[in-house]
Amino acid sequence: MADVWVLGAGASVEAGAPLMRDFKGTARFLFPATTESPSGLSASELTIASVLEFWDERLPGFNVEELFGFLDSHTLPEVTGEAHAAELRKGAVVMIERTILTSVKNVDSDVHMEFVKRIEDRTPVITFNWDTLVEDAVIANNGRVSYALRDTPDWNPRNSSDPARKVLKMHGSLNWVFCDGCQVVTYLRDDDTIDLFLAIGKGVTCRNCRSGNGLRLLLVPPVLSKLGEGSGVLSALWREAYITLTEAARIFLVGYSFPATDIQTRLFFCKALREAAELQELVVITKPKFGTARVQFEDHYRSILAGSEQEDKVRFRYSTFGQLDWENI
Repeated sequence: MADVWVLGAGASVEAGAPLMRDFKGTARFLFPATTESPSGLSASELTIASVLEFWDERLPGFNVEELFGFLDSHTLPEVTGEAHAAELRKGAVVMIERTILTSVKNVDSDVHMEFVKRIEDRTPVITFNWDTLVEDAVIANNGRVSYALRDTPDWNPRNSSDPARKVLKMHGSLNWVFCDGCQVVTYLRDDDTIDLFLAIGKGVTCRNCRSGNGLRLLLVPPVLSKLGEGSGVLSALWREAYITLTEAARIFLVGYSFPATDIQTRLFFCKALREAAELQELVVITKPKFGTARVQFEDHYRSILAGSEQEDKVRFRYSTFGQLDWENI
């Protein structure tokens, strides 16, 4: 295997998706309603308002990943006395879904179209993003997507006969519906903009067992408990990503800074790099930085990867995803 691309939030920002630190502000702007004036609000808007108010009042210093990680925990809400954590967790999924879909709605992501055209068909993509910008670009180019999910076929809405592009989504995806009954993922159709929690779009059923009950969007936060929900499905996906990294000759890591909340990914990545016997180069692509900010970023990255014993192979390219010099990749 030659190249592997790993995409973080910085790879989606040019298409309109908010960065994690900007997520609350974006959600507030898109959904300004409050629960104090519920008249005329849709069920989705009321749910989002409740989550945003909880966020402001109880966890004001948390970013969206930290908020989601707290609500996703099996023990933290209980010991801290949050009686409605389960409902808030479902509501947080609705908020995340609506905020991302609204932010990138009707945006033709030329950045991702160019990316898909530039990399070879066999080049796998690992992404930590919940959005579907990469897959949408693959489908728009008459391709199909292999998510490497257990018991789940390729995503191929256009019935393409081309080889599938491998896209490994480490935190789940906005178009994945997980069935509690049979533990299999079903894909949402392109025209499904639904909140399963709110019972909108009742025509969605599990592809495997045909049940319409016990379905949920499969999103997970970047915390150590992330593999708990749909653990069999996600564990197999993470294993596939691990093997993919160990076989790489070059790894391109775009717009990802290893947030403090994501200890699991740091350990995972370092372990994979230690076993990447053929690795020649790890290229970190990040927006332009200057002076002290550049030095601090490079020191942070090298310290993160110190456990991999591959930090000497790290190279930095200061460019946005949309302004990459593809002729010199």
